[in-house]
Amino acid sequence: MFKITQLRKIKETSNKFAALVLYDNAFCNAAVEGGIDLVVVGDSVVMSVFGSKTTINATMNMMVDHTNAVTQSSNNIMVVADLPYMSYSTFEDARLNSAKLMKAGADMVKLEGDQPWVIETVRHLTEYGIPVCAHIGLTPQFYHQIGGNKIMGRNDTEYQRILTAAKNLDSAGAEMIVLECIPANLGEEITQSINAVTLGAGAGVNCDGQIMLMYDLIGLSGKSIKFAKNYLVETNSIKQAINNYVSDVKSAKFPDEEHSYQ
Repeated sequence: MFKITQLRKIKETSNKFAALVLYDNAFCNAAVEGGIDLVVVGDSVVMSVFGSKTTINATMNMMVDHTNAVTQSSNNIMVVADLPYMSYSTFEDARLNSAKLMKAGADMVKLEGDQPWVIETVRHLTEYGIPVCAHIGLTPQFYHQIGGNKIMGRNDTEYQRILTAAKNLDSAGAEMIVLECIPANLGEEITQSINAVTLGAGAGVNCDGQIMLMYDLIGLSGKSIKFAKNYLVETNSIKQAINNYVSDVKSAKFPDEEHSYQ
C-alpha cells in the first residue's frame, strides 16, 4: 500500500518513487502488477484518447468517469486525479469538483499554476481536508498563455518565480508538487527547499519521484518527448516494461542526462 502517509516519509528515507499517468482499468491493473507506486488520472486523456490538441477540452464528467475506471483496479496504491481546465476557478467550484473526484476514488486532486489565486485555492482545499498536488513549470492548462509547450525556468526571472511558487505552494499545504519541463538544477533546488515531495516530469533525477505517461512508456503516443523513454523496446511484456521503469527510477538511473533539461 502506498498512500499519503508513505508519501510523507519519502524525504525522510531518501527513497524514490515511480508514477504513471493513465486513464483506464486495464492499464492500471498492468501498472499495479508492474510495481508502480502511484498513478495520476490525467486530463491529458482528452489528448491521448480523444485526439484533442490541448488538455483544455477535458471535462469534469470525463475525469470522474476515468477516475472511477482506474480506481477499480488500483489495489490500494495512491490515485491522484486532475481537476480539469476552469473547474477550480472559484473556491466553491474547487471544493465541489474535488469532492466529485474523491468520491470517484481519488486519494488526492491535482491542479495547475503558480499564480497567487492557485496558491490560495490549495490553501482553501487543504483546510477542507482535501489533499492537493500542485503542478508548476510547464502547465498544459495555460498552453495559450505560455505560448505552447516549452522548457520553463531557463532564465533567472523564471527560475526564481518557479522556485518561489514551489515554496509558497508548500506553505499553503500542497502534499506533492509536479515539476514539468524545467532544468534539472531547478528541480533539485526545489526538492531540497520544500517539505512537499516533488514528482519530476522532465525535472531531473534529483526529484523525489518521477512520472511518465503510460502511452509514452510503451511507445503508443507517437511522439518524441525528451523526458520520456519507451521501455517496451527492451521487452515484449508491458508488465516488465513498467517494472524496468520502476527499477530505474528507484535506483536513480532514470532520468539520465539524455532525458533531462540542463
